[in-house]
Amino acid sequence: MGSIKTDSIEFATQRSLKDLTNALRRAISTTKAQVDRLEADDDPLGNDDVQPQVAVLLSGRSLMIGTRMWGVQVYLYDFGDRRFGELVALGESFLSGALNSYYNGENFQLGDSKKRSAQILSILTENDPTALIGDQIDAALDQEEAAIAAQSAPASSVVPAVSPDGVDPLKSELYTSIYKLRCGLSREEYANAAHALFSNACVEFSDNNPDFPACSELKLIYAMGTGEGSEDRYVYQPYLDLFPDQGAAVKTAFTALMDWVGAHPDDVKALCLIAGGSSSVDAFDAVNERLYDVLVQESLGVNVENVLLLWTELALAADFESWYIDQFGVREGEVPPAPVQPAPQVSSAPKAAPSTAPKAASSSAGAGTAAASADKFMPLADNPEGRKIALICAGVSTALNLFLLLAGRAAFTAILAPAILFVLLMMNKDVDSYLMAIPITLNAVLSLLNILNLSNYMVVPAIFYIFFLISVAAAVVYWLLALKKALPTNKATGLLLLLFAVIALLDLINLFSALSYGIISALSVLAGIAYIVSYFAAIFFAGKHLLGSLKK
Repeated sequence: MGSIKTDSIEFATQRSLKDLTNALRRAISTTKAQVDRLEADDDPLGNDDVQPQVAVLLSGRSLMIGTRMWGVQVYLYDFGDRRFGELVALGESFLSGALNSYYNGENFQLGDSKKRSAQILSILTENDPTALIGDQIDAALDQEEAAIAAQSAPASSVVPAVSPDGVDPLKSELYTSIYKLRCGLSREEYANAAHALFSNACVEFSDNNPDFPACSELKLIYAMGTGEGSEDRYVYQPYLDLFPDQGAAVKTAFTALMDWVGAHPDDVKALCLIAGGSSSVDAFDAVNERLYDVLVQESLGVNVENVLLLWTELALAADFESWYIDQFGVREGEVPPAPVQPAPQVSSAPKAAPSTAPKAASSSAGAGTAAASADKFMPLADNPEGRKIALICAGVSTALNLFLLLAGRAAFTAILAPAILFVLLMMNKDVDSYLMAIPITLNAVLSLLNILNLSNYMVVPAIFYIFFLISVAAAVVYWLLALKKALPTNKATGLLLLLFAVIALLDLINLFSALSYGIISALSVLAGIAYIVSYFAAIFFAGKHLLGSLKK
């Protein structure tokens, strides 16, 4: 069965639910839509505690005749002080429409549905100054959270004094950022975020200051935090090889930073790097002293925008506000600064999910991280070793099949599966992608056609059926992964590796008998072995971190 594709957009407003439903009626009339009530099973948020007050499917024909349809799911939520809405444009794959999944052969077109969704949204938010759409909602919620965090700050009842060096916390962009980004997290969580920013800052500093005498040592600090098998580890491995004594190299880097600051006291990035190094060993007094040096430079007019986030995370991890008040006291009779527009948050700590906003049905996790999560395949792009092996094997299989094709000893279909696999590996497609499932599915189909063809002339050997059944099993597992079905990734990894290992073993056995028929037959079997090894390598290197959990 084909899959349903969706495109979702959310909006928020202070208009009443009655006004929204009246606007929805106008949208229905304008688009001449058919209206169907959505049941709980149709609601992408049906498993949540939050249920919509209005949940309908609007649909209609894109043209006066034909089977082309548009469809938009509309959900409206009432949360007292505001209303939230979600519009989900629907589309169906070609196979889904061909199998009559909706309306007896009529199928939704995502492009048409998105156009209708935009039209409906325009009507629902027309002349509404309180309307927030898409990312505007998150920005508004972030601002509210920052205001709440500022009001709940431990030191919010006092205002720090002006220091003898002329540092005025009320006028400091850095100091007031403590109020904006404080979210009630632990010092350890702030320290984790600061460490991630610190590692990146080391590389940035060395790139921007090529005359710094310990650039390689700073890049070593970044390399030490990269994950095994990641693309970053591959790029920065030379720095790990360059310094067998990593502790001594890190010490050299910070000695050089101290000397650099002596010659460049206004280099706030270097000051923050020294503070970050002290934070890693919990020397918080040293951290706070360097953070204070940055405030002094800020009061002298030095631009501190490029260290705002790193400084703030370090300050929260080291409780800089309490340290400052202990050093310089507080001012009486004043109130703390009101938080201004919150600074962008790149903290590694998870942002608290708002309890009021519904999530989009089509929202996806940020994908491009350097290391895979504990229960997912690692991206092929982050596995240069595995991708290289898989790519070479797929290329060899493609080349051998092309030679056999040009020699007139193979059909055109023989080259399709390895060629498609080679192209997908060139594109860095992940092993759980539905695109990676296509070649192995094609391989199973061709195996079946081969069996049917041979059955017209001879009794088909049992090994042909075994090849076909294993290929089908591998294709099924791949499609379950690609369609995000409830299949544990570690179990899928082990099963796929087992299936491909069995095929490779059977091919290897088959190679010995093929040698007796000549070099052409042997090359054909070798092409099949290279194709299977390509899949095996891609899965092994992308999922080897999962194999230890197979017994759990």
